[in-house]
Amino acid sequence: MPIKSALKRSKSFGYQSSDEYIRLMTVFDQELTSDHQTLMRRALENPNTLVMTQLMEIVTIICCKAIQKSCNGHAMAKMATSIIDREKGSTFIDSLITCLREWYNERDKLLRNNSLHRWVAFVAFLTELYLNIRCKHRHVKLMIANSNIDYEQNEYQQIVAAKHFRSLALLLYDCCQCIIESLNISPSITLDIECLQSVVRTVGRFLEEDNYSRMDQLISAVKDVFINANRLKLSSMSQKSLLEVIEYRTSKWQFDKSQQLYYFPYTKSIVD
Repeated sequence: MPIKSALKRSKSFGYQSSDEYIRLMTVFDQELTSDHQTLMRRALENPNTLVMTQLMEIVTIICCKAIQKSCNGHAMAKMATSIIDREKGSTFIDSLITCLREWYNERDKLLRNNSLHRWVAFVAFLTELYLNIRCKHRHVKLMIANSNIDYEQNEYQQIVAAKHFRSLALLLYDCCQCIIESLNISPSITLDIECLQSVVRTVGRFLEEDNYSRMDQLISAVKDVFINANRLKLSSMSQKSLLEVIEYRTSKWQFDKSQQLYYFPYTKSIVD
């Protein structure tokens, strides 16, 4: 069954937001079989109708697509978050986090072996997923705090959600630590440092809130790499990226005008 045919008929299946379904599904192009298309549609519509093995299959589909290219991370994280929002339990997200942890543990075989782009795409997906889940939790928490309604059950759900995004935070810290420790044997130091820089730039302040001591350890490790830049034969661009990571944290995740112009000179006209 062609993807486009399935997309056109999405309304007939009762999916409340066909536009969202189309936007999320088009990233798969012609890759999915008709059975997998139906499974994905059911997961996005109502994951509670699926059994555990089906949800685990959805996890595999999403993760495999996410690591193909870094640009897939946003769409796949959005898709995963949509399923998480609709699921009453936590089977899907538990399976997703378990899968991501297992892939990290086997990273040299599954992600880093002859395919640096798969590793970078994995970290990008993990970053997007963590950001989505954490910001969603923060938004709902603010809504509850500003309401007069007693949300005891929701409070329990918030505790569960916090456990999930903190698990993702630990996994992101492990990825960053792995990048730093592997620089001396990395076939593409520049790509690895850019990956680390992207994580810190995107979710650094949230990671620090979730685990301050790990952020201390991470920045300390980055400083050591920066000091030994000549030994590692780092390019001037890589050194600048490491310095940005260090100063971004030191500046409490907010650059002043001079720092903004130094690290992002192409924004000069905007700043002025």
